Amino acid sequence: MPLKIRQQGYQPSGVISASAAVKGAAGVVGGVLVINDGANDPTIKIFDNANAGSGTEIFRYLEDVSVSFGAGGPAQKQHIFLLPDIQCVNGIYITLSGTGAAAVVYYK
Repeated sequence: MPLKIRQQGYQPSGVISASAAVKGAAGVVGGVLVINDGANDPTIKIFDNANAGSGTEIFRYLEDVSVSFGAGGPAQKQHIFLLPDIQCVNGIYITLSGTGAAAVVYYK
């Protein structure tokens, strides 16, 4: 994650590999690091919710790993998304599906 996001007061959630609450109160999402194993299609969603994957969806990432980006077969991939300070009034909750899917949420 670029230093800029840390300078703006965002903290990383740590690597999340199962659906979980990131923050149980109002907060701001500033970025997401998406990690997958390169062999399974991951789906990652972030909701404005303190304790469930429902309500207002603020971020969605879907990947079709069958699209090849070069020789050598599947390999772990990482994608970074810098978001425009998305306000969550109820909390921050992330859902993950797909074997090998994980993420780090940058929030405050």
